[in-house]
Amino acid sequence: MSDKYIMVYGLRDWTWRLIIEGIVSENMLEYQSQGNKLKKKVDVRHIRLLWFTFLEVVGIKDFDSVPDIRDPQGPDTKAAMYMYSMESFLYIRINKVLREKDDQSVKTLGPYAALISRVI
Repeated sequence: MSDKYIMVYGLRDWTWRLIIEGIVSENMLEYQSQGNKLKKKVDVRHIRLLWFTFLEVVGIKDFDSVPDIRDPQGPDTKAAMYMYSMESFLYIRINKVLREKDDQSVKTLGPYAALISRVI
């Protein structure tokens, strides 16, 4: 990714690791908000492992890299879009955060939301 592209979109430090940690944080908040609906306690390590394993399965091996979304068929673009479209809390949570202007969640989901906005 060229420096010009990175500077224009502000993606210099938004690595997959940062994006996933924000998603994990929001995922845990979602579980906590469900309270008594859950039958068992959820461990943050399992949530983290799930998301990082997903990245490996779709072909992303370097979690410290900035996603390269210039290629619509590239693994970074496909991963970002698949994450948004799968049945998980992510789609609903991002839309809710944007509607309600939840500053705390913007900090954790902002890098992923910015990535999706560049892909779309």
